Amino acid sequence: MKKKQARLTVRRRSALLCCVLLLALVSATALASFAPVDLSRSCSLTVSLPGGEFGEDAASAGVQVDLYKVAEAKAVPGHDTLRYESAGAFAGMRISDQSDTESWERLAAEAGQIVREKLSSLTPAASAAAGSEMTDLPAGVYVAIAHGAALTDYFKEIKDEDGKTVLVSTARSALYEYQFEPELIALPTKEPDENGNINTAGSGEWLYGTECVLKASRERRLGDLKIVKTLKSYLAPENALFIFSVTVTLDGVKSPARVYSLNFTDAGIKSLVIRGIPAGASVEIREIYGGAVYTAVGDTSKTVIIEADALVSAGFANEYSDTGRSGHGVENHFTLGEDGWIWEKRADSSGKQEAP
Repeated sequence: MKKKQARLTVRRRSALLCCVLLLALVSATALASFAPVDLSRSCSLTVSLPGGEFGEDAASAGVQVDLYKVAEAKAVPGHDTLRYESAGAFAGMRISDQSDTESWERLAAEAGQIVREKLSSLTPAASAAAGSEMTDLPAGVYVAIAHGAALTDYFKEIKDEDGKTVLVSTARSALYEYQFEPELIALPTKEPDENGNINTAGSGEWLYGTECVLKASRERRLGDLKIVKTLKSYLAPENALFIFSVTVTLDGVKSPARVYSLNFTDAGIKSLVIRGIPAGASVEIREIYGGAVYTAVGDTSKTVIIEADALVSAGFANEYSDTGRSGHGVENHFTLGEDGWIWEKRADSSGKQEAP
């Protein structure tokens, strides 16, 4: 019989405990109404992505789940329960006979770190796309590493809500980076109790087919915008100042416009880069001032879509209008400090700027 294995939510944002083992020994006679554990029987496991707000976007991240066998399952003579012996690259791990939620999390993190350090020399016991069943799995304890199938460097460390450093594996869609902590899974297993704990020594049927749903955190991926200005002709000796209004719209919410400038003292090309704009955002760039003596060549308003880890450009051009008039300007930059606003006179915004 294949049933869904219970999930236990803990404080860390991306922790999913697929199985907590409480290995108190119970006499097999107390479990006579159920068939005893059969270690010769193969197991199966399906690890799926969360739905809800992650939904279709998470499905587009190409998540693959690799299973590495951490420990062998061993029968306990005279008792219908299991003990576990770590093996292979994980031989140094100690899987206690009494494993609560917190200690199981630590074991999962330890196993994940071993995979990270020895990845090039390890071969998964099984691999499958998230949501696909993995079959013919011998009884034992496994660590599941979920990651983007197209990624080779998918481990990183992040800070959790408590400021603690946590090892995660990653997958990326066009808009988000998904982060998964290593998960320990024991096969076979039993139904959880009312608190979500699974006691392999308790009463109940052994389950050889198991399903669990990953809990993931995610962060919006970022990209950069480059505004390029070409001044085709120039009237000396006054500087030529061009001002741009930049408005970012993300998921239907429009941010307040920010203003940037480029200042010329000769004909040529100048640019500025605005960093860290959320991927998928629509950015409207409008040239709102082009000097008293310069005429726009082409559009003065452009809209671009930001792509993750990419530099998207928007170009504008002006030329001298031969009016005989003159004009110039500077950029006044204000920063709010501890003692109030700080004024800074700048030539322009060229170089790199933070996102609006």
